[in-house]
Amino acid sequence: MPVPENIAGVGRKLHAPPSIIGNIATETGASTLVLSHFMARSLYNVEDNLKVIRSRYSGSLVSANDLDCINL
Repeated sequence: MPVPENIAGVGRKLHAPPSIIGNIATETGASTLVLSHFMARSLYNVEDNLKVIRSRYSGSLVSANDLDCINL
């Protein structure tokens, strides 16, 4: 799961914000984007993060849970 769009400092260097995730998924032609690795700061505002991704990526979007099996 992405960090908040406005994250700064170390968090910005360790994880991609939603806009970058959406851009990469679009630029690579991904048909499905699976989000995982949920952290506390990722869960702070999930809906806003997903909206930012959706504004840049129109393919299938899956929020994975531990032990999920996802057919790609």
